[in-house]
Amino acid sequence: MMLLSYILALFMLFTGFDPEGNSNGAIGGQIMDARNLQPLTGATIMIDGTDRGTATDLDGNFLIENVPPGRYN
Repeated sequence: MMLLSYILALFMLFTGFDPEGNSNGAIGGQIMDARNLQPLTGATIMIDGTDRGTATDLDGNFLIENVPPGRYN
């Protein structure tokens, strides 16, 4: 029984199990310069009306995690 408890605990740890059932998502993408189609490094991305945001990496990619369900600008 103890082994089963350890296995279950490891499963929940590595799968991101959320006991409260929150169903937050993520918003991601790539920011490119419209003129030359090159990735924009260090561009700031913010979700209007929230304190959530991030900056792009060297390839123009970004990911904002733990975003509650809804519509955003």
